[in-house]
Amino acid sequence: MTRNIIFDMGGVILPMQDISEPIRRFRQIGMTEEMALRMFGLHGQQGIFQDVESGKLSSEAFLKAYERLTGFRATFGDIEWAWRGFVCDPPRERLLWLGELRQEGYHVVLLSNTNPFLMHHCDSPAFTPEGKPIAHFFDRVYYSYLLGACKPDPRAFLRMMQEGGYKAEECLFLDDARHNVEAAKKVGMRSLHIPNNIDWIEPLRQALP
Repeated sequence: MTRNIIFDMGGVILPMQDISEPIRRFRQIGMTEEMALRMFGLHGQQGIFQDVESGKLSSEAFLKAYERLTGFRATFGDIEWAWRGFVCDPPRERLLWLGELRQEGYHVVLLSNTNPFLMHHCDSPAFTPEGKPIAHFFDRVYYSYLLGACKPDPRAFLRMMQEGGYKAEECLFLDDARHNVEAAKKVGMRSLHIPNNIDWIEPLRQALP
């Protein structure tokens, strides 16, 4: 029986921008296009970008590493603005669907590969016009940089389940990356692949018992 519905953020809750937009923004704060293409990998961030998302680097340590990498002394706000180039604003209907699922008795969870820069915005009242942060729409939120592991590392799923007291067989996981979906299956969760920017309510309804 599905009790917990676990959502990825980028590509599922927040539509992803074309990669040209974050590259454009990071180029404005010191990166070359070659650097950006190397750091923004097909299956996730690389280098210092992956290190801050996995919790190996704090935001302060990332800023110092970024300056060494690019020669540009970026501020926290600079990096937040550039990282926001990866995602679009949340579609209102998706947030409403989360509320419907909670009213129906499902435990609605967010599990995201993310970082303190992007979450400074998402966890603030600026996330929605109504002044509600992303955590308002979930029962629990789990971020890779706080868990100390990024999907598809099984530790990200296992630590989330341990902290939340979830049983794998009671979880349904939604992600736009197939390798994350497959990783969730390996730890015992039912999983559903949601292509980037596709509305997920009907596929989810069909997957629920």
